[in-house]
Amino acid sequence: MGNMFARSIQRYRGVIATLVLINIIFSFASEYYMTMYNIMNILDHSAISIILSVGMVFVLATGGIDLSIGSTLAFTGIVAAQLFKMQVFWPAALVLAVLVGMGIGFTNGWFITHYRLQPFIVTLAMLSIVRGAALILSKGSPIVGMPESFLQVFSGPRILGNGIFIALLVAAGAAFIIEKTAYGRYIRAIGGGEEAAYVCGIRTNRITRSVYIIAGALATVSSFLFMAGMNAAEPIAGLTTEWMEAIAAPIIGGNSLDGGRAYILGAVIGVLILSCIRSGLNMMGVGQHYQQIAIGAVIICAVLIDSLRKDK
Repeated sequence: MGNMFARSIQRYRGVIATLVLINIIFSFASEYYMTMYNIMNILDHSAISIILSVGMVFVLATGGIDLSIGSTLAFTGIVAAQLFKMQVFWPAALVLAVLVGMGIGFTNGWFITHYRLQPFIVTLAMLSIVRGAALILSKGSPIVGMPESFLQVFSGPRILGNGIFIALLVAAGAAFIIEKTAYGRYIRAIGGGEEAAYVCGIRTNRITRSVYIIAGALATVSSFLFMAGMNAAEPIAGLTTEWMEAIAAPIIGGNSLDGGRAYILGAVIGVLILSCIRSGLNMMGVGQHYQQIAIGAVIICAVLIDSLRKDK
């Protein structure tokens, strides 16, 4: 256990140091930054991006990418909300919504593996298709009023909601799968070299499809947290920050756009870095438009760092 902890510190020392440094800077910039209320607020607002990022780690590990997760979040939320309106028992409605999300992921994976299309192109097209479907199904308007028992499970207390605990549970389960199972080794092997993995007997197409299914399922779980937080399903949910941070955070945490690495804890720390930056800039009175510029700059830096890693 001690050796495992030491290896984790060694692997993530850069992003941990970055997280600590950011918090020190913002604690001096605003006296309210390091208050318990703000810390809990950061954690609460990180939950959706953590779950999305965990799904993205699986995809990135195979050398793929999924640009459609934000649209999947919106569409599956609308599906669940419409089922609520139809008086479907809410746990059953959530199961059906997850199956829809998995179906979107399967479709992505099937086109990528069956027709050998680029993941960027396939998921970009799916982004547009699913977003349009969400707007059509909702008639372009939010669907408000979620079941009370649903809100209690996915939202919980007002100070620190249940979302962060759900997100950390998802991250812990994913880390176990990645680190301790043959499946985790297979997805890293595909990212390291698909042809070599196939020669070694790994069913590369099946594994590749499965990671997009996982990403779709986790995007759906994220939609439940969004719905609980807003008490509404929004067809424009996940339009900007959520899906961008879901891609940027894993790269910040040491994962690679070329695949072969799957660092769940790194992705979680990456999400916290972005959330702390956003919170700190809010405390300093920086406008949303300037925050978008700052987050975009962080994404460029993350990709640059990934490129420099590969050059070593």
